[in-house]
Amino acid sequence: MVGLLFSLYLVYGNTGRLNFYFFIDTCTVSIMTWVIRKSFNIKSEEEHLAVFRIGLFLLLNSSLTPMAGGLALLERDVASLIAAVLYMPAILLIVFSFNKFIKYVNYSYESVVSMSFTDELTGLPNRRHLNSKLREMEGREGIICIADIDHFKKINDTYGHEMGDNVLRKTGIILRGFTSEEVFISHSGGEEFVIVVFDTLSAEGTIKK
Repeated sequence: MVGLLFSLYLVYGNTGRLNFYFFIDTCTVSIMTWVIRKSFNIKSEEEHLAVFRIGLFLLLNSSLTPMAGGLALLERDVASLIAAVLYMPAILLIVFSFNKFIKYVNYSYESVVSMSFTDELTGLPNRRHLNSKLREMEGREGIICIADIDHFKKINDTYGHEMGDNVLRKTGIILRGFTSEEVFISHSGGEEFVIVVFDTLSAEGTIKK
């Protein structure tokens, strides 16, 4: 489009009217085109990304219109009006998509953090989450217990690892029922679980349960 406008200017325009604003608009259009092109490298099918591209495209055209006005291919007032008409929806679409993008990024970040801190098999916090919790315990009173499933190797040897995984999965479901703000339970590996009780007054009863 820049090439077409410049060609029309050379054919029909007054070459003596070429000014610095043309080069500024050319740089702006080049940057906008580069941003739109780069947006296609984002590997996402989210609708807000398409809205973002449409907003950028309208913004690009709102920059092309003043260029046409500056080259005297359009009346300047007409060019300014067209640019303003294109600019408003462009900004609204970009702001809308940007808000959606922020929510998407935050949700993705929280999902990744949750996955990195959760044991896939049992659904309990994993060793990484346990280490983080133990660091938080500095200066805080609590009781740490280690529990394992008796004869778990025999279960695997007799019924197979799939059955062993089912036992771990069911154990995780049961233990999740005891978790609270004062009770932290994690699957530290194998058939071993770590229970952290912050309420020391009721710790004995919690451990027995």
